[in-house]
Amino acid sequence: MKINQEMDKISTTTITNVQKKLYLLSEFVRQQEDTLKVRESEFVIAFENITKKVMVTYELFIHRSTRIQNEWLKFMVRLDTQLETSLKQSVKNTLLDLGKHIIGDKQRQEIVPIFRVYTVLDNSHANWKILHDPSHEELKSSITTFISKIIDVTRVIPRIEKVFRQNRS
Repeated sequence: MKINQEMDKISTTTITNVQKKLYLLSEFVRQQEDTLKVRESEFVIAFENITKKVMVTYELFIHRSTRIQNEWLKFMVRLDTQLETSLKQSVKNTLLDLGKHIIGDKQRQEIVPIFRVYTVLDNSHANWKILHDPSHEELKSSITTFISKIIDVTRVIPRIEKVFRQNRS
């Protein structure tokens, strides 16, 4: 039950903290990277709690038959699958939340911009030229890089079975 609670905590975590306000791109990236570090440490703590519970529970089975040991390893594989599912759900929730803030909430038909983009008419050329700061490419590149960082947060969690085998020996 306690392992499941930790798994639920992971799966319901939104890795970012996007608020309904206008951000400068650099401010947004900095604030979200700070949040990613906090969530990463929360994932590590949850994983450590899971592995502690697994090791304590294993003490009941440590001197049992080979058949029971094999069942225990199957249980470890199921835990790994459950943990992977929890991490995927967390990333999914985060990307959906981020998309809602960038694209807008389609259910409420509400579009609330979160990025402050400055547009300037440059009259130094013969033809008028519109300059955006940040540019569309800068915005797209920053968000793409940020999404990669969201996914990287889940990489701090190793497979339970691997950690179990190391601790068991």
